[in-house]
Amino acid sequence: MIRDALIVAAAKAARAKELWSEKLNPGQNYEGVVVVNPLQK
Repeated sequence: MIRDALIVAAAKAARAKELWSEKLNPGQNYEGVVVVNPLQK
């Protein structure tokens, strides 16, 4: 869980709009960073 938080924090620091992840909930918005599952249709 801490690893996931660090990944989200890094994406936010990089001003990313999307974060591709199979583990996090698709569609979840973390203060402007939206999770996308690249394997889900």
